[in-house]
Formats: sequence, C-alpha cells, structure tokens
Amino acid sequence: MKLSTAYINHSDCLKHEMGLGHPECPQRLAVIAAQLQVCGLMDQLECHEVSLATITQLACVLSLGEYTIIGTFGGGYVAYWL
Repeated sequence: MKLSTAYINHSDCLKHEMGLGHPECPQRLAVIAAQLQVCGLMDQLECHEVSLATITQLACVLSLGEYTIIGTFGGGYVAYWL
C-alpha cells in the first residue's frame, strides 16, 4: 500500500494577517509553497484547495466548548469562545 502526503491549502490563507512580526504570515506560506516547488516535492504531494467551512461544519469541530458565531469576515465566519 502506497501512502501519500497531502498539501491542503486555500487562497484565503494568504489574506490572513496576524500582525507585524508574527511567524504565521502570508509570506511564510508563499515561501513554503515556492520551496516545495523548487525542490520538486510539490509534484509528489496530493494537493487540495479546500472550500470555506459552513456554520454546520464549524459546529462539528467547535462543539467541545461554548462558542458564538459573531459574524462574517472576508467570506468566512468569525467565532468567539465564551
């Protein structure tokens, strides 16, 4: 049985700004993707562009704690944990 590695991404990830100096930044994601391409690993990965989560899907993964969907931002949902 051959195992494969998935590369899961969404273009909106490049819009996610955590603030100046935070290591989780769009530039980091772009550099990682470029390096995977340059060294030939991207061709060996199973690449997937995911869709945005629905409120129902969010409720499935956030059900362990209390949360409230407080609105939408950039086409996605913003959750607030109480």
